Amino acid sequence: ENRRANFFFSVNLDTVPEQAILHIGCETKYWLFVNGALTVFDGGLFRESLPGCGYYDSVDIAKHLRPGKNEIAIHVWYFGNGGRNNTAIQGAGLILESKELGLYSGAETLGYVDDAYYITNFEKSWLYGGGHTAYDSNVHPFSLCPSMEKAAKCLVVGSYGDAPWGQLVARPVPLLFFTDRIPCPGIEKNGKYTITLPYAMHFSPYLKVKAHGG
Repeated sequence: ENRRANFFFSVNLDTVPEQAILHIGCETKYWLFVNGALTVFDGGLFRESLPGCGYYDSVDIAKHLRPGKNEIAIHVWYFGNGGRNNTAIQGAGLILESKELGLYSGAETLGYVDDAYYITNFEKSWLYGGGHTAYDSNVHPFSLCPSMEKAAKCLVVGSYGDAPWGQLVARPVPLLFFTDRIPCPGIEKNGKYTITLPYAMHFSPYLKVKAHGG
């Protein structure tokens, strides 16, 4: 539980189509990168749209494509402990389809478990599942977009409609909107930092920290 995995797809295009829809289902949350650009932030919804089933996102990535080779990377965070509001399957997983691009997840999909992320001993979330996580850059330096360096063929655990995926239902709420990172001034006093947000906003923190090794 509380593991991370990276999945990869590539497609060669003579011309860029007007529309290129990716249908994506995963366990539990994902971040999508197309040609190195973050395209979906915190995608995916908790399972149980219907008993034994989940949801899928539909994402048009046409504006991020280019003629020639295109690389698609998907970083998946597997919560594992389902919590009250999520019935988890037994491992990080991804199911993907794009008819316009001819892409389908399966035995040729490349991926790997990202061992730089590891479980901490802090309390886990009982409501939504998941828990605290940590990153060890001694395993490999951090990069926002996953690297294919360790990628190998993935194990197929089930086809669409079969367990553990079930009949996936279209996401009923919009994907999260996100901007480029916004610098926020901070004031340090007695080891505590106070940050001023530019306006009343929903946000996720991004910290760049210098520290001694280990």
